[in-house]
Amino acid sequence: MKKLIFVLLVPLATLLAEAHIYIGAMAGYGYEKLSNDTKSSGESFKLKAGYGDRRAYAFELSYMYTKNSAKIFSECETDKISFSADLIKSFDLHKDFIPYVKAGFGAGYLKTSRPYQNTLNFGSFGLGLGVLYAIDEHIDIELSYEYRNVNYESIDLIAQTLMLESDLQNSYLGINYRF
Repeated sequence: MKKLIFVLLVPLATLLAEAHIYIGAMAGYGYEKLSNDTKSSGESFKLKAGYGDRRAYAFELSYMYTKNSAKIFSECETDKISFSADLIKSFDLHKDFIPYVKAGFGAGYLKTSRPYQNTLNFGSFGLGLGVLYAIDEHIDIELSYEYRNVNYESIDLIAQTLMLESDLQNSYLGINYRF
């Protein structure tokens, strides 16, 4: 039994020895198409922190700020604020270029000026892909594409209830620092 535990713990310890905490910042552009055929686009910014091995797996938490160019839900809407949690799988195919895929979920809100509703919340599920370019052992440049299916909470229109969802697509360029 002791040998079995040892055999299982040695690979795990090796994996954890390669993992690092990292932080990053990204800027990009997003395009959103809602289920009522309304469209919105604008700049997106992301701050993130994660833990993992750049050449294997990572878990990442993100804070996103998205400019809201279209006033879809009311005449006085703010920009969107959201948070997400993503699991990332990287592929060690090249010394400096490291492709990856990611999947995760998120939640956020935007302020509106509707009667009886000042905030509109939303949830999302996302998929993405990208590539890291390792400058050195601590710094990498990241180029990514993310797709998010966003579901907004229902909106009471007195005579009916409106439930919207959207397809949100973002392209990002950013930098990460690994400790």
